[in-house]
Amino acid sequence: MGAASEADLAFDDLTSPQLTDVQRQVLEFTEAKRVELDLDQMLAEATAQAGVTDLDDTDGFAERLSAHLAAIEADEGLRQLTRSSLRQRVVRLLRNRLSLTELLKRYPEIESIEIEQPFIVVGMPRSGTT
Repeated sequence: MGAASEADLAFDDLTSPQLTDVQRQVLEFTEAKRVELDLDQMLAEATAQAGVTDLDDTDGFAERLSAHLAAIEADEGLRQLTRSSLRQRVVRLLRNRLSLTELLKRYPEIESIEIEQPFIVVGMPRSGTT
């Protein structure tokens, strides 16, 4: 990859970018249909993916998730593409919680294992640290 020159990077206004025709078409396409953030629908997707149904809401998880979804709904500036990304993230997190709940039901002894020296890996996103 070569270095970019000043001529390669020209930003007139970051708050109101000038879109190409293709970018405008993609934006219009993604904005044409509202992304619904219905908790029941997302939970149904997550349970279908995880193959289990117990969310174990003994810690108020559903109430906090509902507040999170309400905050997303209240943000009128979000594009549908962003809403779609957030929706996918919620479904993934629900699926992970369902899977973890099932794991702990099958192997409750996991919670009694003492971790003496945790092994923590940190790194930049997409750098292979996961």
